[in-house]
Amino acid sequence: MKKYTFQFLLLFTLLFIGSCVKEPSNNTPSQFNLSADETPSAVTDTLINVIENPTISDAGLLLDLVITSYPSIIESDYFVFAEMEGPQGGKLTSKDSSIKKCSDEFKITAEQKAQLNKAFIAKEECMKSQRDLVKSIDKKIEEWAKAEREAIMAKFKNAVNEINMAYQAGKITESQKKEMLSAAEKTRNESLAKLKMTAKEKLKASLERATASGKIQNCEKIYLETIKKILGEEKYAKWIKCHKWQYRKK
Repeated sequence: MKKYTFQFLLLFTLLFIGSCVKEPSNNTPSQFNLSADETPSAVTDTLINVIENPTISDAGLLLDLVITSYPSIIESDYFVFAEMEGPQGGKLTSKDSSIKKCSDEFKITAEQKAQLNKAFIAKEECMKSQRDLVKSIDKKIEEWAKAEREAIMAKFKNAVNEINMAYQAGKITESQKKEMLSAAEKTRNESLAKLKMTAKEKLKASLERATASGKIQNCEKIYLETIKKILGEEKYAKWIKCHKWQYRKK
């Protein structure tokens, strides 16, 4: 009887210990799960926002208004510096380039390198005409802004000359001269600032530019999806976590 009681207690103890050990959760995310802003769709949504709202420098007293059409990084081969496995690999000599830094997160095979190069060439063929179109539209707006700035500066110069001539002729006092010069400067500065706002409006109003921007976005999305297939989930996740910041405005 004691024998059976001991076996029962031993079995009960083992069952109790086993019930205290938690099963690993099937919901635990893998270390390379993508965050919401790292999928090809999310990344290119960021890109289209930058293209449709490009950086526009102020028109100044000496400088013309300049439009930065889109991130120059999208014209680059993201894996040109990637290190390959095997004797054909070799270490990167520098990590100062953001492209080098992100593509040095892992090694790729020679076959992957060739596939990535092919994908980049396909992206270039897909994008080039649309990028050229966006640049040409932006260039026309820059030329318009340049002509407007020159007209504003010429008008200000004429106003200053007239004010000085009136003062020298004794038609206005020195106090009036200062007030009139200050008003002329204010008008000039407000007109220069308005150029930037008008340039933004012209960019937004261009349906042709909006269509081209959408096509650029789609080309980049296809490219990123292809990269993901070539690299696999884990390597893509490592790369995009580093690379995604390149699509933001600097």
